[in-house]
Amino acid sequence: MQDQVYLDYNATYPILPEALEAVNECARSCFGNPSSVHWAGRKARKALYDSRATIAKTLGVDPGLVIFTGSATESNNLAIRGHFEAFADSHVYFLSKVEHPSIIEAAKNLKRRGADVYLVDVDTKGCLDIHQLKVLLDKHGRENALVSNMFVNNETGVIYPIRKISDIVHSHRMLLHTDAVQAFGKIAFNAKDLDVDYLSISSHKIGGPKGVGSLYVRNKSSLEPFILGGYQEFGLRSGTENVPGIVGFSRAAQITLQKMDQFIEHTSKIKARLLEGVMNLIGGVCINGDSCASVPSTVNMAIDGVDGDALLIGLDLEGIAVSSGSACSSGKLDPSHVLLAMGLSRSLAKSSIRVSFTEKTTMNDVERFLKAFFSVVHRLRFSTTRCKA
Repeated sequence: MQDQVYLDYNATYPILPEALEAVNECARSCFGNPSSVHWAGRKARKALYDSRATIAKTLGVDPGLVIFTGSATESNNLAIRGHFEAFADSHVYFLSKVEHPSIIEAAKNLKRRGADVYLVDVDTKGCLDIHQLKVLLDKHGRENALVSNMFVNNETGVIYPIRKISDIVHSHRMLLHTDAVQAFGKIAFNAKDLDVDYLSISSHKIGGPKGVGSLYVRNKSSLEPFILGGYQEFGLRSGTENVPGIVGFSRAAQITLQKMDQFIEHTSKIKARLLEGVMNLIGGVCINGDSCASVPSTVNMAIDGVDGDALLIGLDLEGIAVSSGSACSSGKLDPSHVLLAMGLSRSLAKSSIRVSFTEKTTMNDVERFLKAFFSVVHRLRFSTTRCKA
């Protein structure tokens, strides 16, 4: 049996050996509760402090503005729902139509509680309609209202002009949150230079352990906690911190930032070969997203005449792991809301798959994918033609 090929890094990145070692060492030696005053607590608190400083350094911000959470989904919820509780007179939210489910569902929850929620369109390439955003802010904006726009789309890899959006949002005296989960480690940025008010990142997307996320908060008084209890994380996220997980997160962040140039150079070559191969092998393939304004590690494509789920299963049987979109929407039969927002038909959206890779992906992996891709697509199309006949 051939080696399996993993091409679903946007869903999760296998934990880095260095991060796993850091987790295990911390679990053994820093077992104390970081809120305890004795020596065991102080040792755990020191590990937590050092990790916070490391994450803050990678983001270019002050350590006191970094909040650790249990996931990026929690970070997104803390930004959206925490803002709702902090600003009783500013319950107005503006989101792009292609946000992660954790943003969209949080906003839907607030809408049921009386908030006004406005959705901003994207074009056929997945790029934000900046003009519509300005119109909506002019018409419905309110001081301290919140705009949430992701930095890099998790399904298409499209990069959004966050600094430009920030200038527009702040000119309206409003606040900006960005989900930077798929940007962290893939493109160079500094949260302070982006001029955002909140920024979410995740551990397991960069080779750290699952169950850890972080939220940069420029002004902690602009949020109210929704997990209550103790006073951990500057009072914004109660509960004993997952110190080993946080230590592993910070180690993964260090490594990821060190290898980012290598990552960009290598994945650019991988993406070019994959696109070349797909276009030469199979007709009726459409690339979803703006290839000129996207990260080099993601390809989303629609294959006409092929059911996406059947293609995923066929590739899986060949030992190739890809996905149909956000892992957080797995199990849903509906087509991707991102692709529908870009104007794809339901049938074409359901025929789409996402391939995502890293500096670990080899050219041999790509050739394995292309061979399996051609075989499975050909078989599915032939089967469909026979059924129609």
